[in-house]
Amino acid sequence: MSPRSFVLVTGAAGTIGQPLLSTLASMPSIEGIVALGHVTPVVAREPSVRVVAGDVTQNEHLGLDPADAEAVSSRITAIIHAAANTRFDAPLSEARTANVDGTRHVIEFARRCPRLNRIVALSSTHVAGRRTGTILEDDLEHDAGFVNTYEATKYEAERELRAAMRDLPIAVARISTVLGDSCSGDIARRSAIHQAVRFMYASLAPMVPGDADSPVDFIALDHAVRAIAFLATDGFEAGATWHLGAGIDTVPFGELLDLTLQAFLQHRPSWRKRAIERPALVDLPTFELFCKSVDQLGDSTLRASTAVMSHFAPQLAFPKSFDDCRCREALVRGGVTRSPSRETWARMVKYVIQPENTDLEARILDFVRTSLLGGRAGPIDAGTYLFDEGLIDSLKILQLIAFIETEIGHTIPDADVVMENFRSVRTMAQRFTVRT
Repeated sequence: MSPRSFVLVTGAAGTIGQPLLSTLASMPSIEGIVALGHVTPVVAREPSVRVVAGDVTQNEHLGLDPADAEAVSSRITAIIHAAANTRFDAPLSEARTANVDGTRHVIEFARRCPRLNRIVALSSTHVAGRRTGTILEDDLEHDAGFVNTYEATKYEAERELRAAMRDLPIAVARISTVLGDSCSGDIARRSAIHQAVRFMYASLAPMVPGDADSPVDFIALDHAVRAIAFLATDGFEAGATWHLGAGIDTVPFGELLDLTLQAFLQHRPSWRKRAIERPALVDLPTFELFCKSVDQLGDSTLRASTAVMSHFAPQLAFPKSFDDCRCREALVRGGVTRSPSRETWARMVKYVIQPENTDLEARILDFVRTSLLGGRAGPIDAGTYLFDEGLIDSLKILQLIAFIETEIGHTIPDADVVMENFRSVRTMAQRFTVRT
């Protein structure tokens, strides 16, 4: 990237976007950063970062007022498009609005930026959907289908990006499943994979689809951030698609389950008393039948956990590996190295199951905002009456109960599952916080 560049980062408050701001701000070649925030507040600690309120789903101005849109478009030299709806259970229309329409609007905005010399769009390795085998970085088109709306709409977004590469300097970084920090396991916002570990810890994942030998691909958050910062600057290559994942350091699924159990025993010795078996590995039809049976006959907590798992676990039944030759060569040139996958996984599990440092109210509020509502309900706080505002329905309350139970480490008695205890995030935290 040329000296003294200005970068627009969409999705700046996201899991990747927030730490990316700090990494970019520390780079001498970057003079300024415009951080586009929407619902979740963007934390800007560096003086070179300017936060603006916008929404990529609104229009080609990205939801900015005309004056801000003109000021930003006339100055920026690069765009990192990280905004997305990453919920696996999002309705197709909502996922398309964020992931496809949002990408179209960023492309349209880019065409009005006279100084622009690069766009890096963050995508997902799971645009491969239900394909199996080796997936090359240049591969895109297929008719294998998808497991969830996130995969489908990120695929559609990539098709928009491929078409726009004819007249815009665009590159695509397909990111694998993001865990936590490679050293601490810490992550600001937990995703489906973190929920799955908590469900396993709470004996709410008795079976999962897949084979013991199927490779599981994931990446540490800090490595993803460093890699994106390099690929968007000195490592940029217009027209490139990069697979940013584990490469050859994937972990067989069976071994991954064993590593998870070992971490439970090492960091929470009392877990041994539960005598919980490793989840059974089954084929996809068996798993789908299990989910259907639980939905019809199971208890509320198990029903909620299988509802979450059913939106992403079936991907494990379509084993694939992601060739990363182009990305690996670029990162070698930039001196960007990744930590060993097994160590990254073990640290993430330790972080997920250890007692929380933050209070229960903050954790429930973050879960409601990001997992249940996906940022689409506008700002809410701990005192918002969730039922009165029509924000929570019967399925969401089951998911909320399952989340709270895994957070507090025990089952909520049926007598406590009453409206008055779930009226707001604050009332939930007051009722269910474990007193010591």
